[in-house]
Amino acid sequence: MDETTGRGWNNTTYRHEFARVRAIAAGIADDEAIAKARAEGRNDPEPICCIAPCKSLADKHDQDLRDTAVTWLARAGATLPEIAAITGHSLGSIHTIMKHYLAISPELGDAGIEKLIAWMAREGIKVA
Repeated sequence: MDETTGRGWNNTTYRHEFARVRAIAAGIADDEAIAKARAEGRNDPEPICCIAPCKSLADKHDQDLRDTAVTWLARAGATLPEIAAITGHSLGSIHTIMKHYLAISPELGDAGIEKLIAWMAREGIKVA
């Protein structure tokens, strides 16, 4: 939803706004912000965020952000249905994304064993 209009995004406005946000994040000058600052008598627009620009974002697409969200949600312990509900991906797409981007690590194995032990304790199964 576009907070400025209260209406849903259409393809054109979404692409335009995503490109604008991506440019700002990459440190590329935002003509709208510069024009607003000049109209207010300032030479430079106010910083939009407190982190340094990331030039590598200049060629990223919204799909890249969705894939990153899937990976981060999985690392945070979200279930596949929870991830699907948040990102709109199918369960099959989530599996494919995780296969490509989620590195299998000892920490993930440890977390899985901790969940197994906690489940066994809740079920009354003796854990040695």
